[in-house]
Amino acid sequence: MDTHKDPPLEELINGCKRGDRYAQNILFRRYYSYALSICLRYSSNRPEAMEILNDGFYNILTKIDQYNTSFPFKGWFSKVFVHAAIDYNRKYQKFNRFNTDDEPTESGMPSSRNGALDKLSYEEAIVFIQQLPPAYCLIFNLYVMEEYTHQEIAELLGISPGTSRSNLHKARIKLRQILESNRGEGYWDQEITKDERGYTPGSTL
Repeated sequence: MDTHKDPPLEELINGCKRGDRYAQNILFRRYYSYALSICLRYSSNRPEAMEILNDGFYNILTKIDQYNTSFPFKGWFSKVFVHAAIDYNRKYQKFNRFNTDDEPTESGMPSSRNGALDKLSYEEAIVFIQQLPPAYCLIFNLYVMEEYTHQEIAELLGISPGTSRSNLHKARIKLRQILESNRGEGYWDQEITKDERGYTPGSTL
């Protein structure tokens, strides 16, 4: 009977700081699936996701001394991969054209809808999100999945908060069109978004 157990996280982190290859391999194995799920959301296909994955793990291992143990490791880990995804998209100029229209008014917003992606498996949702144009995909992920504010997104991407809101608005419309083309017009339920009415826990959109 194999009674071997992986070392605890703190021990792995300390090992990675020392450059211990065994600790690095265990950390990679333990967080591979979680990292890949982030990368897939910010890419158009799996090969792109794998490039982001490699960049992200490289950043994790070379910057692990920057991790503050007072905070949850998974939160820091996620942030490193989000930044790796942004850097990848910036490198290949995937979001060099943001929609800079004025912020949508309430009358210009899609009718209030909630939980459209909640009906899908995670894998199905990823497929639909990947079909968004890169700029829309990026802001949709940062705002909806990572729960960044429009001000934080603006600072991160070097755009205005209004541009972030405008692109989120366009992303929601585009995603609605994608969902309806795949599932029919009746598939989209009512949505309440955190920027208009306050974020509803458990809501995907």
